[in-house]
Amino acid sequence: MMLGRMDADVESWMHDRIDAELVLLNVETAADVVERPDFFCWVQGVFQSVLAHQGLVCGLAHPDSARLTFTWMGGYPISAECFTEISDPSGGVCHELVKSWEQCGRVPLAVSDEADLEALPEAAVLRARLRRVQLVNCLAHGVLGPDGRPAAFFELFNLPGRPGARERRMLELLLPHLYAAWLRATAREANHGQPGARPITGVLSAREVEVLRLVGEGRTNKQIAERLGLTRKTVETHLERIFRKLKVHGRVQAAVKAMELNLTQGYGAGWRYYC
Repeated sequence: MMLGRMDADVESWMHDRIDAELVLLNVETAADVVERPDFFCWVQGVFQSVLAHQGLVCGLAHPDSARLTFTWMGGYPISAECFTEISDPSGGVCHELVKSWEQCGRVPLAVSDEADLEALPEAAVLRARLRRVQLVNCLAHGVLGPDGRPAAFFELFNLPGRPGARERRMLELLLPHLYAAWLRATAREANHGQPGARPITGVLSAREVEVLRLVGEGRTNKQIAERLGLTRKTVETHLERIFRKLKVHGRVQAAVKAMELNLTQGYGAGWRYYC
C-alpha cells in the first residue's frame, strides 16, 4: 500500500513538472508574439499542449467604451452569420459568458454539458445555446481593467473533454500572457489603421490569389478545385508556385500569409469579426 502511494506521488510530481515545463514554453513563445499571425500560430500551436481546443474567441475592451470587441481566432472557419449571433451585444453567448464569469466570482469558468453552473438560474439555457452552435466544453476567463470592468476576455470552446481543475489552473497561469500577446497583436492595427492587402502585383497571379484566399478559408484542394472549376492537379500546381513565391512551407503558413494579405474576407481561420 505504501509503495502504491509512492507511485501515485511520483506520477503526480511528474505531471506537475511536465505542466510547469509546458507553461514555461508557452510563456517564452507568447513573448515573441508581435502581430496577429504570430498570435494565431501560438494559440493553434504550442498553446494546444496545455489547453487543447478548437474554437477561441478573444475579447478586448474598446478604449472609447465599455464594450468588448470579440474576435474569432479558432482553428476552423466560422460563418459571419454564426459569429454575429454569438457575439451580439444584446444577448449573444459571448457576452453571456462574461456575465456568468462575473456572477461566479471572476474565476476561470467552465461550461460543459454537465452541471457546471448549477448555481446560476440561466445555466441550462446557456449550455443549450452553446450546443446549438456546436460550441461545447467551454473554458473562459477575463482580465479586469483599472475601472473594475473586463478589459479582456478569452473563451475556449470544444475542449477534448469537460474542463477540470487542471484546465482552470492552466488558464489562470497563462491569462496574463494571453492578454499581453493579444494586446501586442492588435496594437499595430490600432496605431496604423485596419490591416489592408499588401502589394502583391507581380508576385502572384490573379488565379493564385484566388487559390490562396480559399486556402485561408480552410478549403481542401478538392473544394478549391470545385469552386474554381479546376482539376485537383492544377490546384496542386498553383499551391506549389504560391509556396515558392511566398517562401512558405505548407498550407498552415500559406493560410497565415493569406491572413497577412487580408485575402480571407472574413471566413479564414483567425480572421476578425466585430460586435
